[in-house]
Amino acid sequence: MPTEDTGPPAAPPTDPPADRSSGFPDIPGRPVLIGLAVLVVLGGNLGAHYLSDPASIPRPWRGVAGWTAGFVVFFAASTLTQIVAVFATPVRLPSTRRFLEFVGTYSAIGAIAGAALGVRGAMHLFVGEGRDSGRYGLPDFLSTMSDDITLVTLIMLALCWPFAIKLFREMASAIRERSTHQGVRIPGATSHLVSFVILAYGNWTGLNAAFFAYELLNRYP
Repeated sequence: MPTEDTGPPAAPPTDPPADRSSGFPDIPGRPVLIGLAVLVVLGGNLGAHYLSDPASIPRPWRGVAGWTAGFVVFFAASTLTQIVAVFATPVRLPSTRRFLEFVGTYSAIGAIAGAALGVRGAMHLFVGEGRDSGRYGLPDFLSTMSDDITLVTLIMLALCWPFAIKLFREMASAIRERSTHQGVRIPGATSHLVSFVILAYGNWTGLNAAFFAYELLNRYP
């Protein structure tokens, strides 16, 4: 008996699917990956000198770079604070493990992209110094690599911030449900405040670090 022709099979989705139970993607989406590729290609050549010497960034772009660095530092610090709060909170949710895996994946991809950016930037700086190992040697190469790995990893951690806020709301709701029963407060529930104290202090520290990063980039005349 002939079967009805339904046409060619549908193409698989190009963006990574999110876990329905947690809402966290398995890998960064296509816009993030494209942005990382552009950063590695262009930043390794056009931005290598600016990354190694922020004082060379012309104004008013230095102010823009300062504000960008401040936002990245704050959001990254807030995400890391959320991780500490996860371990300090006695409530465990199904999405907790997915969040930790999600942050780990983003951080690993950031480290890989940062290493690629560091190699390209180091090659560009080495050529700029006339290929003289006395002016740009192995310690300079390692310094460029470590700086770029840290930079891109912080950017990827900052991109995790919206998901950290989502997990925080889920944890707050779970703690509220666990701390009360039929509207009556359960004795010992104040121990759950430890995680919120950690979040408040961590975000305050991240805010101070953000202003510090902005000042570092704008202290030069």
